[in-house]
Amino acid sequence: MDPSLANARRGQTPKETYVVGLYYLVKGWMHTLRKLNEPKDIQAIMTCARSMVEITVDLDTSSQRRDCCTLYEMLSSIVWQKFRTARSSC
Repeated sequence: MDPSLANARRGQTPKETYVVGLYYLVKGWMHTLRKLNEPKDIQAIMTCARSMVEITVDLDTSSQRRDCCTLYEMLSSIVWQKFRTARSSC
């Protein structure tokens, strides 16, 4: 069953909303994989595989701790990576 976007934000904790977002990322990658069926698509397939592993690690990390600190740590890490990338390109 596909969770509705309207219900995703109503009465959920930030962690639950984050998990629903990860669900949609996986769903999008699975749709992409259906289209990639030629040998020249190997780079895109490898990118998809890496993203799926990262999503699995995020889910595992967020399920190990029950408090919301893990979610904030992951989100701040993403912001820090974006900042570092932007700073290095200057």
